[in-house]
Amino acid sequence: MDKGKDTLFKYGKLVCDFTKGETTDDTLTSFFENVQYAFNFSDNFTKKALKQFPTMKMTIDSLSNEQQYLFKKLLEQNRLLYSLNRAFSTINGHIKYDPIKLMSINSLIS
Repeated sequence: MDKGKDTLFKYGKLVCDFTKGETTDDTLTSFFENVQYAFNFSDNFTKKALKQFPTMKMTIDSLSNEQQYLFKKLLEQNRLLYSLNRAFSTINGHIKYDPIKLMSINSLIS
C-alpha cells in the first residue's frame, strides 16, 4: 500500500472505529489507540492520554469504597430528580422540581 493510501486508511480507521465500541470505556480506549496509530505517536501515548482523560471504569475504580457508596447515592438522587421533573412536566409543562428552591420556600414557611 502506498503512503497516501496507508494514511487515508489510518484516518478512516480512526473515525470508523470510534463508533464501534460497545461501551464508552471501549470507545475511548480504542480512540486513543487509533490516534496513536494514525499519527505515529509514541508507544506510551495511550497510557498518558488515559491518565489525562480516564475512562469511567478507571475513575470509579480509583475511588475508595466510601466514595463509591456516596457516588451511587448521588446517582440515585439524580435519577429520582429526573423522575420527579418528568412527572411534574407531564402535569404542568412549566413546573420543575428544584430541591434548592423547595428548601428556601420551606424555610420561609417555618
